[in-house]
Amino acid sequence: MEEDQNNNNEDEEVESENDNENVDDFDDDMDDDSLDDSDDDSDAELDNISMGELEEMAAITARSLFMVQMQLANRNAAEAEGNLATDSRGPIEKWQELLANLNKVKVLKITDADTRDMTIDDLKKTNPVLDGLLAAIRQHSGLTHVILEGAFLKSFQDKQRILYQAIWTTHCRTLTYLKLGSKSSPPSILDISSLLSILKAPTGPNGSVQMNLTEIELSSFSIQSAEHVHSLQAALGHGSKLKQINLLGIQIAPESKSVGLIDELLRTVAGLSALDECQFSCVESSPAPLISSSCLSEALAKKPKWWRLGLDGVGLNDEHCRTIAKAMSNDTCKAGDLLSLARNPSITNAGFSELFSVLFQKQRMGLVKVDDSAWQANFDLVRSMNNLHGRLLYLEERSGSYASRLRWLDWLAKLSQITWEDEAHKVNYLW
Repeated sequence: MEEDQNNNNEDEEVESENDNENVDDFDDDMDDDSLDDSDDDSDAELDNISMGELEEMAAITARSLFMVQMQLANRNAAEAEGNLATDSRGPIEKWQELLANLNKVKVLKITDADTRDMTIDDLKKTNPVLDGLLAAIRQHSGLTHVILEGAFLKSFQDKQRILYQAIWTTHCRTLTYLKLGSKSSPPSILDISSLLSILKAPTGPNGSVQMNLTEIELSSFSIQSAEHVHSLQAALGHGSKLKQINLLGIQIAPESKSVGLIDELLRTVAGLSALDECQFSCVESSPAPLISSSCLSEALAKKPKWWRLGLDGVGLNDEHCRTIAKAMSNDTCKAGDLLSLARNPSITNAGFSELFSVLFQKQRMGLVKVDDSAWQANFDLVRSMNNLHGRLLYLEERSGSYASRLRWLDWLAKLSQITWEDEAHKVNYLW
């Protein structure tokens, strides 16, 4: 869950040979890999590492250990749920237990798997499911996590407003994690208008809006007009504690796909001081750039260090690539774990060339996901060499070329001496 980001170290780098597995899902992809600086000459290279970088490396190790613990906990929970699914209790008994446990676990979690197991459609016929859920939500105070996936929301699509109202008015002071919908949700399942009107309603003293969320993920909703964007901006603008915002599966009405449609939303998000992870993901690639290059430049200047930044299907083009390249030519600007620019067909080879010429020279840069598999594969190799084997130490800073023929030979010698990489990787490095 949100513990994925409890250590707010934007410069961190997590290296994994299975990196592509963690790209598509921003809330379930906690990697247990960390940088391996175990090659023979690492001690000598420590002389070239500042105290700040050493602190970053220590934080990376701590974060990786934490992620391993979380994976084990999630695995145990999954096994427990698997055992629950095979017991002899009927759906009504399981539903009643879920409601009874709200006060103890402080988590309301109804996933698509839970819905299949509890056969919600049958429950609706035999038991007042929503009434029981609303009563339990209002009775048990102090929920910290709410996870309601698509199948459940679809069952009560016409009553989502009542559900959100009960959750928010009772638990807004304690709720830190909110996930509504899922990747497999039907299109536009989320009643975004009702949710946003509730999120921005006054709940604190003197008519203030009180929001203690640190992570929010909204999946499968539609934006019919600029007014929806303004509502999103207004609601999220109150999230001073937000560290992660993921807006996924966005359906934008064709008539609303205009240049700069979500500029103000990006400006608001970039202005949240605690935030270091954000993803916008549209279902269909927009022909018009929903984010202008000038707004993107402003956002990267305002918040140069990201842990994850996703701009999928928002109509980026070569100008946006040049904007990102210019911003990231400054080493303080980076995405430590992921920069995703997928489903942006207007980006040509020229844009990728300009972008990756800069990314090839960055230390501790995370994954980059683009539509061009060749560029992405080349970057994956260079990224490993930069992060794990100190390739940049052998290059001239300005030109990106090897400082001399001797330094090039030194680099080849170092690659040949790597003992813990497989032969295929070493051949690819040399190539």
